Amino acid sequence: MPYTGLTAYSQKQADVFSFTRNQAALGSMKQPAVGIYGERRFMLSENSVYTLAGAYPSKLGNFGVQLNYAGFKDYNESSIGLAYGRSLGSKLDIGVQFNYFSYNIPTYGNASSLHFEGGAILHLTPKFNAGFHVFNPVGGNLSKTNNEKLAAIYRVGFGYDASDQFFIGTEIIKEENK
Repeated sequence: MPYTGLTAYSQKQADVFSFTRNQAALGSMKQPAVGIYGERRFMLSENSVYTLAGAYPSKLGNFGVQLNYAGFKDYNESSIGLAYGRSLGSKLDIGVQFNYFSYNIPTYGNASSLHFEGGAILHLTPKFNAGFHVFNPVGGNLSKTNNEKLAAIYRVGFGYDASDQFFIGTEIIKEENK
């Protein structure tokens, strides 16, 4: 669900889902927020995706929680993540998230993994932001009995707040072995 967090590189359009794309977006959160997202592509239950995101700002930094579920009874993936982000002044925000990911296929079995992700956002001007994000940079197997693993993902993103109502953003993504 990449489009739920596309506003991570905006200072004016950011919402509670922004940190799901880059945890550094938590650094600019000013108020507590909760968001629920659900999608059923092509009206098929097999393509269901659900996300719950919550953010809580504090004096020690800002905290977030993310719950994801995708799939149906014969194949599903779920994850839970705990995030932390903070502003390091007017020019830099940083963040990190620790995740537990699992998938289940009743006839095949299940597997799970612990991993982390993190990022930084630079506020180059009041309207132009740039950042980077890494997901699972150290790899790790999904289970002890096979060689399945979650891929490492690297992203570089840019955002321009043209006005209070108009934002332009883009990302370049590199996924391991792709």
